[in-house]
Amino acid sequence: MIGKVLIETTIPMVDFGRGQSPYPFMFVFTQDKNETFEDIKPMFAKDLGISVTFYDTS
Repeated sequence: MIGKVLIETTIPMVDFGRGQSPYPFMFVFTQDKNETFEDIKPMFAKDLGISVTFYDTS
């Protein structure tokens, strides 16, 4: 069973490639992939200080 962590942020209107999401929205992370949020959106990851594994829910 893979644990997921939901992280709320207040970064307004972030484009994840599936359209923009108004804030607050949720990031979903899990340990089954060796991807970090930096791989998805470096500028926002730097601002948020996030360095955890990213789970693509699409």
